[in-house]
Amino acid sequence: MWYKVYILIGSIAFILFGFFYFSTNSSYALANEAKSLYEIGKYDEAIELANLAYEKDNYNRMAFTVITQSHESKRWIKFFDESEKFLNRTKDISNQKVVTKADRYEIKLMAELVLEEYLKLGKRNPMISDEFKEKAKYYHNQFQKLHHELSK
Repeated sequence: MWYKVYILIGSIAFILFGFFYFSTNSSYALANEAKSLYEIGKYDEAIELANLAYEKDNYNRMAFTVITQSHESKRWIKFFDESEKFLNRTKDISNQKVVTKADRYEIKLMAELVLEEYLKLGKRNPMISDEFKEKAKYYHNQFQKLHHELSK
């Protein structure tokens, strides 16, 4: 019967020790703040804080995760920005009265670039939001149609 009390007291002590350690360790406090910044989309600031946390404690897995995920999210956002820019450029070209062979080649080249970058994104990453994956798929489908039409 007493062993149950000892297990309960030991468990409570372990939890209190863990809470005290993580709340007073400056590396983990910085990592928590970096994680909050990551979650609201401030990736550059999150990377900066997570790097500080990681420099203080090389075993801080949360800081390492925030660093890698922030870099990955920035890659996805760069893909979205470039895809949007290319999509606007193709709309501008298609609104011209005369579309030259060079214009068609430019659109095909932009489509190939987007399709190639889409393959490099690493869509199987479980930490990337479904919203990002759907947006990337939308751009992929748009440029795949363009590429298919221009390849005829």
